[in-house]
Amino acid sequence: MPDPVLEAEPAALVERGGLVEVISPDEAALTAFGDGVLSPPSRAPADHAGFARGRAAARAVAALGTGS
Repeated sequence: MPDPVLEAEPAALVERGGLVEVISPDEAALTAFGDGVLSPPSRAPADHAGFARGRAAARAVAALGTGS
């Protein structure tokens, strides 16, 4: 689902010289969220999926700091 704020904010930061990497939930995370990321049955699966998504994105985020 498009999010105008999520599109505008990174663009504004980049325009001012910022380095931005937007990390969105992948299919595994979206599935783990179920009815809501904070609903009690979804908390642990959402946590694990979010952690995995973060690890998968770590290289791209690290590259921001090194300019690679």
